[in-house]
Amino acid sequence: MKKLSLSVFVLFCSARLWAQQNVQKPDLIFTRNKSVLEARIDSVGAESVYYHSFSRAEKVPLKLLLTEIVSVRFADGREQRFDKQPAHTVERISAGVKKEKSANLQEEPKRVKSVDKGHRPAITMTIGAEGMHMLGNDNWVKDDEKAAFGNGVGATAALDLHLTGHFALSVSGGYNQWRVSRNYVEDGQTRFSAKTSFIEIPLHLGLKLYPFKGLYLMPEGGYHIYTFEYQDGTELSENITGGSLAYGGRVGYELRTGVFLMDISAKYNLVNIGDLGNGFAGMGPARYAGVRLGVGFIKRKK
Repeated sequence: MKKLSLSVFVLFCSARLWAQQNVQKPDLIFTRNKSVLEARIDSVGAESVYYHSFSRAEKVPLKLLLTEIVSVRFADGREQRFDKQPAHTVERISAGVKKEKSANLQEEPKRVKSVDKGHRPAITMTIGAEGMHMLGNDNWVKDDEKAAFGNGVGATAALDLHLTGHFALSVSGGYNQWRVSRNYVEDGQTRFSAKTSFIEIPLHLGLKLYPFKGLYLMPEGGYHIYTFEYQDGTELSENITGGSLAYGGRVGYELRTGVFLMDISAKYNLVNIGDLGNGFAGMGPARYAGVRLGVGFIKRKK
């Protein structure tokens, strides 16, 4: 009886020892902040370790970057250390079989999209007010004739398509006018009053060149539709309408704040008006300079 009891005791202890030796052990993750995590490691990738907590059953695996880990020690005793650029990748397949790939893997450099800081927005739209002064040619500016156009006012709208950071196509249209009113006096008496006006609608195409940020030069040309009117209540009153080619240029500066734009520029235009006949005979080309203050907005590329 004693021998039987002793045999049962030995068998029981052996079974218990065998069970203890075969209890599943956790994988250990040693982090750089001196903590040790007990885990079931699913995979070790090129950048991260994916694992489940040993004591809890999460449905979604947890993730640690390799830069946060010093080493991992698997339950079977194998150990893997990491630096910021791991040299090996160890993967554990879903069935629990670990497979090691010794490959000296190196991350592919990330492609960084280049940014052209000098690139202008894709489209700018402005409207502006203009002040103009007629230049040269006494037929346009002398005070004792019908014209005597000195200063004029106008308005323009412009649409610019920016091809690169240094070039843009500009399309513009506007309305300009010069008006003069005078009394004709003879022997101290006013004989009659007269009103003279020159109105034009300029249609321009220009090429903006940006040598520096915000500063631009723009040669431009196009077609001007014009109307001359002279009214004094006599048989000399007349109205002449026509059109002529024109060319000139601008120099300006664009100030941007967010999606808004302010455009300050100076211009010169020459309109090839020939002999108009009648009371406007011999007027010749019209030359004038002006300044423009425009405001608008910017439509950027997506």
